[in-house]
Amino acid sequence: MFAHAQLRHDANWVFGKGCGIDFNVSGNPVAFAPASDNNEAAASISDKNGQLLLYLSCPTNQLGQIKNIANDTILNGDSINIYFSATNGAVFLPIGTNADSIIFFHTGLDANCGFVRCLRLYYSLIVKDENGRWLAIQKNQVLLANPVEEAISLVKHSNGIDWWLFIHGERADHPDSCSNKYFRFLVQKDTILGPYEQEVTGERCASMSFGGEISISTNGKYLAKAVYEDGKTFIYSINRCTGMLSLLHEIIGDLDNYGVCIYGNYIYISGLEPLGGTIYQYSLQAPNVNASRKIIYTNSATDYGIGQLEAGGQYVFVTFLYIGTDSILSRRYKRHLSAIEYPEMDSARIKHEFLYLGDSAKTDYGLPNFPNYNLGPEGVYLVTAGKDTTLCSNTNSMGVTIGVPPVPNITYLWQPATGLSATNTAQPIANPNQSIWYYLTATDTTSTSCAVNTDSVYVEVRTCVGITETSSLQAKLYPNPTTRAATVELPVTNGGMFTLFNLLGQRVLETPLTGKSTDLS
Repeated sequence: MFAHAQLRHDANWVFGKGCGIDFNVSGNPVAFAPASDNNEAAASISDKNGQLLLYLSCPTNQLGQIKNIANDTILNGDSINIYFSATNGAVFLPIGTNADSIIFFHTGLDANCGFVRCLRLYYSLIVKDENGRWLAIQKNQVLLANPVEEAISLVKHSNGIDWWLFIHGERADHPDSCSNKYFRFLVQKDTILGPYEQEVTGERCASMSFGGEISISTNGKYLAKAVYEDGKTFIYSINRCTGMLSLLHEIIGDLDNYGVCIYGNYIYISGLEPLGGTIYQYSLQAPNVNASRKIIYTNSATDYGIGQLEAGGQYVFVTFLYIGTDSILSRRYKRHLSAIEYPEMDSARIKHEFLYLGDSAKTDYGLPNFPNYNLGPEGVYLVTAGKDTTLCSNTNSMGVTIGVPPVPNITYLWQPATGLSATNTAQPIANPNQSIWYYLTATDTTSTSCAVNTDSVYVEVRTCVGITETSSLQAKLYPNPTTRAATVELPVTNGGMFTLFNLLGQRVLETPLTGKSTDLS
């Protein structure tokens, strides 16, 4: 699974108060104790080999700090404007595969926007200085002026290099009005493009609220957004080429939808207090997704609750909350992380106290926010225009074939059109008057792709001397070598002339082909 893939930027989780998990050994997550102090907002990042680099610590009602593997706040890494109770409110994005530079996206409070509770989207840029120390060179930079909801989500662009960032617009007068607007940004190596706005067709605008987790499926096809106060979860399809969202399902749940995680063909949704907490499983392949609901766990006690869900290896991890006064139950739930076993199956089940996090560890609502760093490109066709070739102008008046056989869902455009039999086929005939480069643009028209690739081929036009080998006639000439008589044999009665040239290009023999076999003398 993703924690053990080629790039291990998500191999270490840091969350809660002193909660850390190392996923570097497949099937054996190991707890460690960072100096974190987090409520909901949590994020961490490792290098490509799985070595922890940075993590967020954001105490309640305080600004955040970016800490390194030694648990020290990095240079200029204090006073990060991030709201401590922002679900999925922070995420690290490496620039380049080795994470030598990192963009930290975060949602923070703005007291001057006129809303009841106003968040804006910020970013901070983190690099290494000349001594190898991490340094925040830009901090609390406003990326979007519009008020937003708290959750940030990221998915790879179809090209497998750039990223789409999604965030939902906040309704203006919570809880009496609404917004069905998403903002998205295209994050590239050297720039961030956007924002681009989208009013999502079909989303019930009147049923939007502030809180709830966002989850993107590991295959990058779906985005799920839990809406806490309205008891609904929206599932969208993602066009990774354009970044556009399309509403697929509206799941109607209880009035406390909070955590959400898509795992394979299933989606898991958790409920928060005061209803005690419930975890539901829905099948995304069911004819009626709402009707496929199964209860994985439920507890009606008012001093229990369930926080965020996050896929890790072959499990979906769950934060259980206990707000009662029983010290034994408090230690049980705050020092352990539970997990959903077999989440890719209809028989999924909860396993309490799955992982002991340490004597001083205390879980809270949040788990770290990760994109799928290893998600590859979509619909990539590696175009080839064929091999460079020679057109013998003195012996070939028909031209030569360029390109390769066609591939489904690929469109072809050849330029220039000079001497080509067609410009929109995979293998046109090229018959130019002089040597020329032809350039092919191939576009993948698969609905989920925007891949465009180019290649070129050189056609050399010249007067040929000597013998040019060809396999198109499948002719036989024997015996070889010979000093006198020889025979030309063809697979069919073809007719035409047989002409023989010496190495100086002089014609030494010309005779008609009378049948499948013609004697030469």
